[in-house]
Amino acid sequence: MQSFAAARRTLMANYDHPERLTDFCFPEVVNFNWARDWFDFYAASCSDIAAAGPSLSGTWREVSYRLLKSTSQEVSAVLLRDGVSPGDRIMIDMTASVDLYAVLLGILRIGGVVIPVHHGLHPDALAERHAVARPSRVISDRGGGLTGALGADTLVRWHETSRQLPDLDLSADAPAFGCFTSGTTGAPKLALHSNRSHSVAHLASLYWNRLDVGQRHLNISSPGWAKFFWSSFLVPLTAGATVVVRPEWLGPAEFEDFVAEHDVSSVCAPVVFLRETLSRASGSIRLDDLTSVGEIVPERLRQDAHRAWGVRLREGFGQTEATAMLGELAARPGRWSVLPGYRIELAMAEGEPAPRLNFGALAGGSFLGYLREDGTLTPPVLTPAGMQWTGDYATGALTDGTLRLLGRGDDVFRSNGHLVAPAELEVLFERHPAVRSAAVVPAETTDRGLVPVAFVVADHGSEAFDDAEVLRWVNERLPGEVDVVSLTVIEQLPRSINGKIQRSRLSQAAYQK
Repeated sequence: MQSFAAARRTLMANYDHPERLTDFCFPEVVNFNWARDWFDFYAASCSDIAAAGPSLSGTWREVSYRLLKSTSQEVSAVLLRDGVSPGDRIMIDMTASVDLYAVLLGILRIGGVVIPVHHGLHPDALAERHAVARPSRVISDRGGGLTGALGADTLVRWHETSRQLPDLDLSADAPAFGCFTSGTTGAPKLALHSNRSHSVAHLASLYWNRLDVGQRHLNISSPGWAKFFWSSFLVPLTAGATVVVRPEWLGPAEFEDFVAEHDVSSVCAPVVFLRETLSRASGSIRLDDLTSVGEIVPERLRQDAHRAWGVRLREGFGQTEATAMLGELAARPGRWSVLPGYRIELAMAEGEPAPRLNFGALAGGSFLGYLREDGTLTPPVLTPAGMQWTGDYATGALTDGTLRLLGRGDDVFRSNGHLVAPAELEVLFERHPAVRSAAVVPAETTDRGLVPVAFVVADHGSEAFDDAEVLRWVNERLPGEVDVVSLTVIEQLPRSINGKIQRSRLSQAAYQK
């Protein structure tokens, strides 16, 4: 615990001095359980608010670190009496609430594996995830979910009396977190993490988020996605910040009033949410920090955020199988920086369209592996140097600030011998005042091979969208070897339930033309 606490202090003391952290390494831990060894230690003497948000009773509740500790200890005791053992996987189907935090901590403290799923999944999708996770228990706060689920309301009883729990020898490398991938390029997979690969490695995410003690932070992400662990759980509760839990009803129209009412100063949100919010923003709030991951942030969105809320929008990069590993820092605006604890390299592989973005951080890989339905793990694939491919391509260099992320391996392609990164073309489309959002995918032709085609959503207020003019405007700004061959206006881009563009559906439409 001492090494984890020391690493936390070092990072938080140097938010604006990344040059002092070039030799930073994640702390070495052997037997480490974040809930028991960090959260309980910190919360024992802390009366600050840990979580503020809706409760299962329907009221708004502000819960101190000390109260969250004692209540979650009671959850641990109930689960132990119910026969939960270290290593048991527990699937959680709950809305975002302060009660959810007591459940997560209660499971983690006794060595259980927490596997939240997105609340409100179709029953078939829920059953598919259950078949992969094969949990020993399911905890839910809704009726009509999986048969035999434990009621969350029977587990959580808010009280301030601490519990004495049995000592458990819990390895830092034992499974502790399960995160389903988004499923944008295939069926969702279950990535298993340990306290080392998540609780410790998320110190990198802490540095990017740059949260401080007592700061009130809102993350627009639902339980069930890895980003919830990043920005709604491990990072703020490691920093000593206050998590302002997003109510289910909070959307772009209510955002500014909600932020003002609950004194929020730090926000992390996906591009799709920010775009809609800023399109109606009144500029009535001011933020200290605004961050986003998952999609390339358009320049227009950065300008809108600065104009409305007086803050520079900072982009981050990571994945379900790791943590945040690259990010824009307040001290280095406008460029990617490798986050503390990580190593990044670009490596060109034979037959690939662009250099692979590889990373290294922890011995053995960034996570434990993908859990198969038969209960075995598919571990991460490492290079001889211990590096791991992110699945993304990039060009440029980190040393001079020219690194450019090109996109997922399934998205980047070559057309007429020229590298095409759909994300970059989409940013170009969105610079046109008539375009609200865009997606570019490849289409097969008989004479030219793969060519880029675009699907766009017209911006609000565009009375007459001129397809030919927009297409001409974009192609004039592209290299001569590449042109977007067609443009289709659609009402909205297809997105997964965590907001990412489902390019596979657009590709099917493009090939059917």
